[in-house]
Amino acid sequence: MGGKKCPTIENEPRTAEGWQVWRLVFRLMGQARRAGMDGQMSGLDFGAAFQVADALGVERRVVAELMPYAEDGIVTALAKRAADRAED
Repeated sequence: MGGKKCPTIENEPRTAEGWQVWRLVFRLMGQARRAGMDGQMSGLDFGAAFQVADALGVERRVVAELMPYAEDGIVTALAKRAADRAED
């Protein structure tokens, strides 16, 4: 990739807490907030995130600190994909 790291490797979590939140995000994909006529994802349900985190033993402080970054990345990537599709 032109000397660049694969985006998946470049952006992977670097701490145990980061990996906990990463796995939590995948469990929450059915708990997305949606907006607009097309139902575009607008964010994650943080109430559900804290409930699942509690059940899994993930510290709420870690979820509160890291989940907004994961949410931002997901929403940004989905918006970019939607824009790219609209151009086609």
